[in-house]
Amino acid sequence: MTRQFRSSVKFRLVITILILCLLTAGGCGSARVAPKSSGVDENLIRLNRSARIAYDNGQLEQAASLYRQALDRAYLRDDRQAGDEPLEQEVRSFIKSMPTP
Repeated sequence: MTRQFRSSVKFRLVITILILCLLTAGGCGSARVAPKSSGVDENLIRLNRSARIAYDNGQLEQAASLYRQALDRAYLRDDRQAGDEPLEQEVRSFIKSMPTP
């Protein structure tokens, strides 16, 4: 009976150690965190803001150039919301306000 008891204790000890090793090793890894993407194109916002400032200051050619760059960037992103709504409305109002030669 002593022999059976010893082998049973050894078996349980080995299993316990294996389980502890697996649990410890499993806790060492960390999940990869994907970089947060806000979905906002900072350059598009910057170009749009700069174009608005240039327009407000009467620098129409510079504003037109900046609006064109912002529109091109929006189309490159293939982002309908970035290209269609606020930016195109500003470009349309800008074009309407330009003096005709």
